[in-house]
This record gives sequence, C-alpha cells and structure tokens, in this order.
Amino acid sequence: MKKELLLTAIAFAAVSSVSADPIDLAKAKNIASKLAADSEVELVTSASRSEAKLRTLSKEYLNTAPYYIFSRGENKGFIIVSGDDCLPEILGYTESGDFVEENMPEQLLGWLKYYAGIIEEAQVNKAKPRSTRISAYDAKASSRTDVPVLMTTHWHQSAPYNDLCPFLPGTENRAVTGCVATAGAQIIYYYRKDNPDTLMATTPTYDYGAPVTTVFPEGTPMKWGIMQPSYGSSTPTEMNEAVATLMASVGAATGLTYGSSTSGQISDLVNTFSKYFNLTGICQYKSGISQSTWENMIYKELEAGRPMVYTGYNETSGGHAVVVDGYQASTNLFHFNFGWGGQGDGYYTVDDETGMNGFTEWQGMVYNIAPKKQNLKGKIENNGTMYAYRTNTVNVSVANDGTLPYSGVYIFANSNGSKPLNISQAKDEDTESVLSNDGTYKDFAFEITPSDEGPLYNYLTDKNCNILGTDTVNAIAPENELEFKSIEIAGSNETEELEGKEYTVVYNNKATCQLTLANNSDANYEGRPRIKIYASEDGGKTFAYVNYKSSSINIGAGQEGKMDINISNTSTCPIKAGVPYYATVEKTIKTLNETTEISFNTEDTIARFILKDADMEAVSYENGCLKLKGHWDQNMFTSLANRFSYTDATTYDLTEVTGINSRIETEKKNALVYVNAETDIEGENIVKINSDGSATCSHLVLYPGYDFTPKASFKAEKAEFVMEQQENMWNLIALPFNAKVPDGIIAKKINSHSAALGIMNKTEDITEITAGTSALIMSSYSGNMVLTGENVTVDTEAANTGDNAFIGTFVNTTTPEGAFTINFDETQYFEPVDEGTEVMAMHGYFLDPSTRNKFKANSSNILDPAYLQLGQAIAECYGIFNEYGAITKEQANADLTDSIAKAEKIFTERSIEKSSQVKDYAEALINYANNYRFSLKPETLVEIDCTYLIENPSFESKNKTGWETESQAYIKANSILSTMGVGVDGSYLLYNIEYSDSTATAISQTIENLPKGYYRLTAMLGTDTGYDVTLFAGDKETKVPGHKFGAFYLSEGVVDNVHVGDDGKLEIGVRANNRWYKADDFRLTYIANTTEDPTGIDEVIDRTDESAFSIRGGKGQINISTDAPAEFSLYTVSGMLVAKVHVDGTYTFQGLNKGIYIVNGKKVAVY
Repeated sequence: MKKELLLTAIAFAAVSSVSADPIDLAKAKNIASKLAADSEVELVTSASRSEAKLRTLSKEYLNTAPYYIFSRGENKGFIIVSGDDCLPEILGYTESGDFVEENMPEQLLGWLKYYAGIIEEAQVNKAKPRSTRISAYDAKASSRTDVPVLMTTHWHQSAPYNDLCPFLPGTENRAVTGCVATAGAQIIYYYRKDNPDTLMATTPTYDYGAPVTTVFPEGTPMKWGIMQPSYGSSTPTEMNEAVATLMASVGAATGLTYGSSTSGQISDLVNTFSKYFNLTGICQYKSGISQSTWENMIYKELEAGRPMVYTGYNETSGGHAVVVDGYQASTNLFHFNFGWGGQGDGYYTVDDETGMNGFTEWQGMVYNIAPKKQNLKGKIENNGTMYAYRTNTVNVSVANDGTLPYSGVYIFANSNGSKPLNISQAKDEDTESVLSNDGTYKDFAFEITPSDEGPLYNYLTDKNCNILGTDTVNAIAPENELEFKSIEIAGSNETEELEGKEYTVVYNNKATCQLTLANNSDANYEGRPRIKIYASEDGGKTFAYVNYKSSSINIGAGQEGKMDINISNTSTCPIKAGVPYYATVEKTIKTLNETTEISFNTEDTIARFILKDADMEAVSYENGCLKLKGHWDQNMFTSLANRFSYTDATTYDLTEVTGINSRIETEKKNALVYVNAETDIEGENIVKINSDGSATCSHLVLYPGYDFTPKASFKAEKAEFVMEQQENMWNLIALPFNAKVPDGIIAKKINSHSAALGIMNKTEDITEITAGTSALIMSSYSGNMVLTGENVTVDTEAANTGDNAFIGTFVNTTTPEGAFTINFDETQYFEPVDEGTEVMAMHGYFLDPSTRNKFKANSSNILDPAYLQLGQAIAECYGIFNEYGAITKEQANADLTDSIAKAEKIFTERSIEKSSQVKDYAEALINYANNYRFSLKPETLVEIDCTYLIENPSFESKNKTGWETESQAYIKANSILSTMGVGVDGSYLLYNIEYSDSTATAISQTIENLPKGYYRLTAMLGTDTGYDVTLFAGDKETKVPGHKFGAFYLSEGVVDNVHVGDDGKLEIGVRANNRWYKADDFRLTYIANTTEDPTGIDEVIDRTDESAFSIRGGKGQINISTDAPAEFSLYTVSGMLVAKVHVDGTYTFQGLNKGIYIVNGKKVAVY
C-alpha cells in the first residue's frame, strides 16, 4: 500500500476513547532489560523527532523518542524499543554485533528513519494501544513454540559473493549480488543436500542494467561441499569461486537488474528454484490476508523446517528481500537474515505497522520452498521366492540424506515393467513413519499379492514416484498342502443326545464354528474355507443341506491356523433354535486362480450343535466387577462385556454361569474371570473359587498400564509380569506377588533416600521382588521382559517393606503435587513432574516434601554405568545372534548362547566388583560375538562389516597409529579450510604430501586374524584432478582418479573380491602416483566364505541343443543373453531360490545384493 493509505489506517484506528501512550526512556530501558535478562542494557541512541511533528504533538510526547536502541553489551547485540505502545514494545533485536551508526548499512538506517516517522504519525493521530487491536492473533500465537534459526549462512552482497557478477559500465567494479539473489542463494544452499550438484539449465544473457554477458551453462558445477557459512580474507580461492558461481547463476536466472544497487522481484525466484535447482516455491503477497493468517502461514513454514524469502517496501529506502528462518514464541518475533554478512540479523515483527523492520508495504514471500526430489536412497532386499495369488512380504530399506525429515514410502509392482506414475497405483505404503535426515536406514515391510505367475517388476518410490530401488522376481504358483486338524462348536458344556449322536448346546441364536487347518507347504496360504451346514426337521433322523458358511484365513508356511466361522440366521442360510444341525468342511476350496484340496487324516470331521434361547444376563456391576448368571455362551459374554455401561470392568464373576467349557476371551489385559472350582476350564487369569471360599489361579499374566483389582487375595500356581519397557533402562515397578529375578535382569530394593543425594548407596541388589514393595528394574535385552513367581499369593494390599516414599500402584493413576517420576533420558533421573502426570499400573512414583531436586536413578556412580555397558553388550550379542543364527554353524550358535547366558548371570548377580573389569568383560563379549559371525555355513551369501579389525580406519584418534607411513603424512582436522575433504565422515583425515614437489609416499597396514574368505576394501581418496592414487588390498588394486570438482573432493575407491588365505593376513593401503593425496574412511567387508574364486562369469557355454547363452554379473544385477528361449533359475549360494524366468533374448535380474549367486549351475558375482 502507499504510505498515505498506511497512515490513514492508523488514523482510523485512533477513533476510540482509548489512546496509546508514549514510552519514556525509563520504561523503554525496563522493557529492554526484561528481554536481555542476562546482561545490563545501555542506551546507544534514540530517534530524533522531526521539527514538523514537534509543532503538532501533544506535550506528553515531547520528552519521549519515537524509538530507543539499547546495547546488550559489547558484541552481544542491540534492542530496538518502540516509543509508543501503539506498536509492539520490541520492534526488533539482534543477538550479536554492536549498533555503531556510521557502520550501519544505509538501508537499515533508512528503516529506522521510517520507524520514527510512522510512530510520530500514529501519535499525531492518537492511535489506539496495540493491545486493543491484536488480542485475537496474540492468543493464537501463544500456542506456538520456538523455531531455532534454520540457516547457518551469513552471506553478503559484495566480494567474494559478487566476484562473477557483471562489471558496472565503464568501471572495473562488479555490481553487487542484490538482495534477491543473496536471499535466494542462501535458501538454495540450505537445501544443498538435496540439490543437484550441477546447474540444471543454462542462464540467460541480457542488456538491461549492467549487461549480463556471461552464461553459466547447464552442467556448471555447484560445489556445495566447499561453500562456507561465512567468508573472510583467508578463505581459499576455490571456495570464493564456488559461492560466486552460485550467486551469479541465481542473479542471472532471476533476471536481476544489476548495478550499484541491484534489484529484482522475488516472484521471479519461483522459476529460478524450479528450472535451475529442482526446488518448489510459491509467491504470495499479503494483500487481503489477515494478520493472524499471515503470521500463521509464516510460522507453519518455519515449523516444517522451510525458510522463506520475504520482501517489503518503503518510499524512503525502497524494497529489500530477506530470509525469514526462525521464530521466538515469547516475543512473537521472526528471525530475519538480511544478507549483509550477519549485520542486523535478528528477530523482528511482521505486523502491518512495522513489518520487516520498517518495510511494511507490498509485503510478500516465496514460501513452500522444498526439494522436488528429496535426497533419499533405498533398496529392495532379496526376499527369496515370491508366490502368485499370495500376500508376499517385501522388505525394503530407505535412508534420508536430505535436509528435512521425510515421510511417504511406496511399493509398486506390475508384470510389464512400466514405471510408476501415480501413488494411487501403489500396492502398499507407509505415510506415517518419519525418516530423520541423518542417513540411517529404516526398514519397512510391505505386502504384495501378484495376480498372476511370471515376471514381477517391483519399484520402491517416494511420494512423488521418484524411484529409489527396483527388483525383478518371478512369481511362481504355490503348491498348496492343507490338512484338516479339527472342527468344533464353541458353546456350553451341555449336550443333547439325538439318535445316538451328541449335540453341543449353544445358548444363543447363532453359533461359532472353530476350524483348525495345517499348512504343510512352503508358501503361506490365503483363502476362504467353507463349512456346509445340514439341518434335521425330524429330531436328527435325516438331514438336508441348508447352505455354506465361510471365512478368510491366512496360514503361514508350515503352521497351523485357527479360524472362527460365524453361523447366524440369514435368508440364504436360515438357522433357528431347537433344530439339530451339523457342520462339515468342504474338501475343495476354489478361488479365481486356483483350486485347493484339503487332506483328511481323521474321521472326526463333523461338529453337531443345537441352538437354545440365550439366558445369560448381568446380575450386578459394582467396583469394576461385572457379575453374570445363566447358561454360558462366548458370543453372549463378549456382547455383554462390551456394553458401554461395563467398559470399566476389570473383573468378571461367572460363578453363577453354568456350562462353561469353551475358552473365555476378554479384550482387557489384567482382567480376572472368576468361576467355580468344578468348572472344567483352564486359561490365563481364570480364578477358581473353592468350596472353602479360597481362590486359585493356574496362570496369572499381568501387563503394565492396565488396572488390576482382584476381589480378594488368591493363590497363583504361576504368576507372570510382562514388563514392556526399554532394554537397559531403569524403571520403577510394584507387583502384587513375589517374583524371582531371572538372569539378564537387575533388580534393586530401595531402602531409603536423602534429600541431597537421593538413593545413592541406599539400595540393595535383590534376586526376588517382594509383593507391594517398589523396586528398580533393568533388563539387558528386550526379549527378556518377564518376571515370574510360582505358588505365590497375589495381594494388592501387600505392605511396602522398602522406602515408603517410593509409592507403587496396581491401577492407572496420576501423581499428586510434588511427586517425582523416573525419566528415560540417556542419564536417568527421578525428576519433579506436574500434578496429574499419568502413572501406569504396576509402576510407581516418588513423593517426599523435603526433596525438591531431581536425583539419579543410579545408586552407584561406579558400578551402575559399568553394568549398563555390560547390559548393552548383551543386547548387542542377541542382535548379532538373531541376525546370523540361521546361517552360522550349530556349534558356533551353541557357544555364543552359552557365552550370553554366562554374561546374563554376571549381570544379574553383579558378581564382578570392579567397574574396569566389568567394562573389559563387556568389550570381550562384543569381540567374541563379532568373530562368531564368521562361523558361517558353507557358501553362505552374506556381507559382514569388518572395519573394526582395521586400526584407526578414519584417523579419528588424531594420529597415524596402526599405519606404516613416512613423515610427510599428516593428520589434519577437516575443519581446516585449506586441507578439508568433502565426502568424508568424521573430523579428521590423512593428508600425504611432500610440500617441495607435491608428491607423496605410501601408507599401509597389515590386518591379522581375518577368517578365510573374500573381502571388499573401500576408502575415500582424493588428489588433483587429472591425477590418480592407488588403493590396494593384498595382490589387488584399483586406481582412483582425482574428483572432477577438484582437490577438496574425495571419491570412493573399491577393491573387490580380495582373497584372504589360511594365514588370516591382509595388507591394505594407498600408493601415491607422483602426486599428493588425502585418505579417510577405510572400510573392510567380508563378502563370501566360498572356497572358490568368485569372479564374474562372462563366457559362452555350448548346450546340448547347440544353442548358447552368456551370463555377466554387474552392480546390483545379473545380465543374461541367450540365442534361443530357455529357462533360467537364480539361487543364492546357500541354495535359496531367488527367481525363475523364461528368457528369449536378454533378461536382467535387478535389485540384487552384493555377493555370489548361481545361475543354471554357474557362479556369478554381483557387486
């Protein structure tokens, strides 16, 4: 809007009986002091009033200023305080730098001048206080949280940023980059992890302004890796050129008018982002959008991690584009990066009156800036045989190397090889899981059901259908082998005999048939078995077919499956009370694509039943106990238990229910079911009431987080508590029964505490947890989470024999005021929580008014951390065993499980008393487990990371330990600009150079105790473009050329299929080729334990029909070429079928992991 319109708006706001008040120096200093609570503030300057306004302002304004600027301390920033409460108290502030007027940018001084004018105009017009105008959106803003500053750059418009900008006509001076290019370039750099590493299109030339005569062609390198957050006089030339190339490319692509004050439109950045850098962007101006909506749009972008280009205009200083990249909730201010080398960067308001530090008119932004293709990588694992017409699990892994967290992974499959075009065609998806941007792979399990036999092309994609991985398999027809096991009717234990046959009495108007089948095939079975229903109208003498009932079932390969088939009254299958029925299984199951025959090895293949009117009903509901009476029926019980009126029930009294003989199922964990002692039924949480009033339970199972409220104490032959907690973390629990502590779990009784040190040295290790007494518990492994008691009394009123300040609960509850609960941070504490914090059943809290400070959950600063390390080692060993147990030798498995068991016993008994010895034991256990991985079954296809066997593989020890080197090999910090390496992990690398002639010498290391087999060595290496360096392992080597982007960049070198013999030794290293080099990140991988050389096959083999074929291994694939149609089978070396295909010409097996495969009896290597 024009200035006049803005002032009119302010004048209009003044039509009120309430006027804004001026802010004097004392009040302004108080406002600034509140913001800068950690430092003293001093007035730097205040705005002078214009002579014209002095003549029109009321006298109460004469001793005040339009604004005040306070210093927060030397180089700690400054605060701009409004001189009137018609505007926000804080107009803006910075967190670094000093306000020295003669050093301030001219445009910033112009903004401040504009502030003075707008405030004085508001005072002349008696504007209302800001609080009367902004309460609505201030309330919305109060729900926001801080967004830390997103960007690290502090770029400027002059050298070196403008080193490639056009020359000003008639001079040797370069035009400045312009605020639009500087803002746009900083955001493009922010997304550097996702951006292409070269320019996607050629920039134009044009003759307006300072003429743009230089083009940056498509393919121009964008050297993100060497661009710096800020630049100084000592920054290397290559780094200066990198940022200058980006700046000039953005400026030319955006069509800026270059000059001493370069200008342009932010709306043109949308095309620049999309065409040249593969980023999205939307331009939006504020006109017509409310302040609340506008601020919320900005905040939502920042909350999602997306900075934006923001612009505004005023007649004094023109327009300016900045980056908005952070938010402070306490002040409702947004962080601005002004593109002036950090000068003025700080938090400012974006409201109508003062927006972006004085640039209030024509406010707009380019937002929703994000990568069109996020930097994701994915792979489809080799999932073995895939069956047609069946649900197959496809395991995939996806990693996010991009700038932002990511969600949205999809799997596609088709039989024609067409690439995915729309996510609506995906066979399965995961849109909930969040991939953090740390490059860590996350596993997903998707389901695919091939509709036919033959080749199946699988594609793993992101939400924009960008392909992350592919896999081609052959879907084969499953060989179904279903076997009948049993059929029965779920009813009461009552029977009626008719014509010599017994019929189960069901007290309901419907019945449930329970069918059990065994799947004896190698594929899972999916289908709808049928039962045929027959009825008798003559008391069981003769029967007539009524109809069939069916239900879906999915049975895993080699497993049994149980299914319930509902038999209810329908028009096509009428069922009524008092009529004898029997059900039998249809032998043949037909689907659209296949027919399955069920085999029968038993004569008991019929289930008989008769329906009677249901009479089970609720008698009472008190204290969470639902009491029922009548004849038993599971369906009726479920119906009653699920009624809204009884949703809080925790016990069910069935002592007046007769005929119970089927399983009793409740949907609530920890719920108890009471029955009479003579009831012939067993199961979890069933309590039998004896004639003397006592009660017994054969098997009690309790879980955390579910209420447990027995009617009275009872005996349990076996009682279990399933902890459901994180491994190697303390938790506070309380149980209603005594429980033994198994090996692999530590339990502590808390005897007392002190206000100063908490429970330090005030606990005792226990081997049995006492009922009612709170205990600290830690399990070393997630698979070991059950505490068991045998022949125990279960009593919710058991006394606490420990420290009464630790209060256990058997029901879900909330904390009182002043309570502490245990946290689950890396270092665990009991810490104060808000009143009303939830506490799960079977857990507890701490309450003592004399204790106010948090205290550690550890009770020993020496032993507890050491035993935590042992617990983590045990968990890691279990992880290794779970991953490799199926492919390692039987004796090796037995030895490892024995070692784990011994470690678990030590963990529980804490029998090693010195912490150093505990840590040594933990390290030895891990080393043993790592070596166990090599005890593979013959010719097992697997890769094992052996980098731990290389001493100092990434030079993070800051020295050359483990390596044979000459004196000219140096270890350099990667933070040193002159020797940094792009593409390496860690903080250090090796720099090998003879400074007199830029040559280098070799480095080497001999690794010992390697298992016999084949290995792959990789390393990151760099040298000058046009030269190369040699990576070697044993008698194999590869030359690694200098990176195309220059000396700062390193490339991965790979030496594959390196054989290690019986001596277990392998020399690795780097040899110079008359030039210096950098080296880092050596990695060694065990790839095969075959006894033969796994080199790729590339040969033509004559066949008996005088035709020929060739096979070649490649990167992730195997290529087949044949001159006549033929069948090809692909197996792993361990004999697992991967795929079968019919090839006529050429075919490629894709998406294969590295290793050795067998194709029609021939070995071939995939790398």
